[in-house]
Amino acid sequence: MATAFSSADAAVIEHEVELDDDAVQATAAHTHQAIEDVYCVERTARDLVFVPGTNDRITPPLRRVALQFPDEALIDSVPLFHALQRALAHLTDAPPQLYILADTSYGSCCVDEVAAAHVQADAVVHYGHTCLSPTAHLPALYVFPRHAVDVDAAIDALQSAADSLPLDELQALVLTYDVAYAHAIDTIYTQLRPKLRRPLVLSLMDTQRTYVERLAARQDGAAPAAPPPTRDAPTALSTSLLGAGRHVDLPDGVTLAHTGVLYLGPESRALTHLLLTLGSQHPVVSYDPRTQRTRTETGATNKLLMRRYATIQKARDASVIGLVIGTLGVQNYLPLVRELRRVLTSPVSQRKVYTISVGKLNPAKLANFQEIDAFVLVACPENSLLDTKEFLRPIVTPWEMMLAVRAHSGNEVPWTGDYVLDLSEAVHDAEQVATDEAHEEQPHYSFATGTYVTRTRYGGQPEEAPGADGVDGAERALQRLDVAPHELAVRDASGRMVKVLDSAALQHHQQRSWVGLDRNEGAGAPAQLEQGMAGFAQHYWSADGEGEGTPAHTSRGDHSDAASAAP
Repeated sequence: MATAFSSADAAVIEHEVELDDDAVQATAAHTHQAIEDVYCVERTARDLVFVPGTNDRITPPLRRVALQFPDEALIDSVPLFHALQRALAHLTDAPPQLYILADTSYGSCCVDEVAAAHVQADAVVHYGHTCLSPTAHLPALYVFPRHAVDVDAAIDALQSAADSLPLDELQALVLTYDVAYAHAIDTIYTQLRPKLRRPLVLSLMDTQRTYVERLAARQDGAAPAAPPPTRDAPTALSTSLLGAGRHVDLPDGVTLAHTGVLYLGPESRALTHLLLTLGSQHPVVSYDPRTQRTRTETGATNKLLMRRYATIQKARDASVIGLVIGTLGVQNYLPLVRELRRVLTSPVSQRKVYTISVGKLNPAKLANFQEIDAFVLVACPENSLLDTKEFLRPIVTPWEMMLAVRAHSGNEVPWTGDYVLDLSEAVHDAEQVATDEAHEEQPHYSFATGTYVTRTRYGGQPEEAPGADGVDGAERALQRLDVAPHELAVRDASGRMVKVLDSAALQHHQQRSWVGLDRNEGAGAPAQLEQGMAGFAQHYWSADGEGEGTPAHTSRGDHSDAASAAP
């Protein structure tokens, strides 16, 4: 465990990036296919000049376009850059400038709007696997990878998996998939549907719609509006259940409670997100084209929920919370951060909150914040669920933190089986938590530690410092908190301290056994210099020839002889 929190400087240079073998094998450099065919160069170039589905040119035209690549596809970045340049030159006299984004700020599945802003890009072309989370501002085009799949084997395996489900309890089946197999899903769906005993519905991805909406907002100069949550829709599976950018239109008379799911793709974070959001009420069967194996995911769902529930218990005991901004490009992340800060500092919770942006997460970065008891990761649904075994503190999702906040006054965390990872719905849940009534929190039994825990509560009533005699001046000074809420101390007009604001970092620093260099260095008299000992590790002697731990009459020479005679 110690090696996880410290490493040599050379480790940064010598670090080997872990690559997905399937993603590497899907590149043009590995398959020796034409770069134009693998990455749909002609279609991409047209969508950068014309509005998709029309012959209308984009107004105003795109001046700079960022090309975002995952680590596996960087080998194709340069030839793809030149191929896209040539395709754009045939469509317009003023093609946009292209920039390659070789490293993302956090997860490669999200559109990196921060890196794109460094070159003032008007749009982003995202290559590789994606979570399809809507961007905050920039229009984004998606080019999915094309992983190899045996269509006939996939159809036979999915048919056998569908027959193993409790069809008497199911009215329909939903076929969803990893984006890497989007190129073959239409063929699989068309041939599979007539072979099943229940209606089969294909989950749809409409990525161009979001792209067109962002182009329209860019033309009008207005911010794109957030789509309303559709979680409670009676006849449609919402994006929060199947993932962002996906929807399913169920047949008439079919309810959500009576649907099963067939998933085409490997075990990944996308599958984990699907299992948690669907829960145990929707049986899920997955087929991995790499291993050609099917698996029922019911048991895995229960284990995942138990691990997440244990993490919620740890977050419940936390008094100091760190909001980790894991993405800066997903829509609704800023409203969610504001709501989380408001809820965690409200009278219901009274926790100390620090907002942190660290880029790509690792245990060493977060271990620097020793005063923080738990972290809340604000990221896309796929990157929110981290394996926190190597981390010093627990990391929870915003929705899990809301459950922990609701567990006050001795109440246990309610668990209904629902799980929310969508940021827009997390904002709505945070608004509901803020309306709860404040209660005096009593010591509660912690299932994580096996003891009774009393949290430290921050944000109490202001206390005047000793010697503050001007009430009016104190009140005026306290009003500054609304203008400068991040100040550590408030002083009145005369300079007297009125209030010292709560600081978890300061309290942690005062309680540490080692606090760094001596603050009072140089204040006292210097110590008298003394002659040290000379010699080697086994035997030392002073300047007078007196050996360490030997009688006073032992000479340096005698001591040396004794040392040489020793075995």
